[in-house]
Amino acid sequence: RDVERSRGLGDVYKRQIHNDLAQHLLSQGTPVASIAYDYFPLAIPMITSDNDHGTELAFNHLIQKGHRELAFVGDLSQYDIRKRYEAFCDQCEINQFELDEKNIFVVNDTLFSGGYQAASDYVKNGCTAKGIICGASLTSIGFSQQLRHLLSDTDSLDIVGFDAISLIPITEPNMTMVDQNSVSYTHLRA
Repeated sequence: RDVERSRGLGDVYKRQIHNDLAQHLLSQGTPVASIAYDYFPLAIPMITSDNDHGTELAFNHLIQKGHRELAFVGDLSQYDIRKRYEAFCDQCEINQFELDEKNIFVVNDTLFSGGYQAASDYVKNGCTAKGIICGASLTSIGFSQQLRHLLSDTDSLDIVGFDAISLIPITEPNMTMVDQNSVSYTHLRA
């Protein structure tokens, strides 16, 4: 079921709803909040990860590992990933790193396939960045796995992903993850 009744809170929608339905709920006086989906221009409060801080941690981790050129991989149609990308751009400016278009890989989804797509483009475009921030877990797994198929040596690469999921320890046990507990906060109920 996509809708549940919650004790005194009204309906809880498990998936994003159409803006027209959100507007209707607001007009009926129904309290509405969103988890990581921006209903702009509607005034709906949003519960989301601290993407600025998470990206700063990822960026600084890669700097500490000696990287001076970084890349970003992500589906910018997703709110959290777009915010991570914006924070990545801010960190490039703060740390005086060149923000080079050839190091930005915008993908079509947050799945393995997005990572496969980005890895293929990384190789095809001759990207030289060895520190890579991937905006989502599955994308980071797909990116890493595809690079191992396309390149003979990936030892100099460091990939940081977001939102550690249970597959990470099994598929990529050495990958650094920024775990913002995004799965946990989607299950919170009052």
